[in-house]
Amino acid sequence: MLDQFPSQEEPIGPTGSSCAYPGIHIQVMSFSQQTIDAAKKRGRLAPVAEVADEAYLYENPSGYIELYAKVGKHLVTVQKSVRADEKTESVRPGVIALAKALAAKLR
Repeated sequence: MLDQFPSQEEPIGPTGSSCAYPGIHIQVMSFSQQTIDAAKKRGRLAPVAEVADEAYLYENPSGYIELYAKVGKHLVTVQKSVRADEKTESVRPGVIALAKALAAKLR
């Protein structure tokens, strides 16, 4: 479904890229433990199994869900905005499925 919309790609420093689709933001960059550590400091970071080498889900109280996944030398983040009529529980499976698909492409 997202293929119907043009992506908006932006570089992230010298080692990454970011794409935005309606309601979804994806980043792929070189892995940095500092990024995972900073996310862990915010709290409410839940480990997610079977996505990548290491993956965590963060339910941001600002209205979006964010998944961090370490895939070899890469870090993938998937951010999905949660509409007022949605619950984060209903959005979680789609975010995890997308992260799994992205991780498979990077392996």
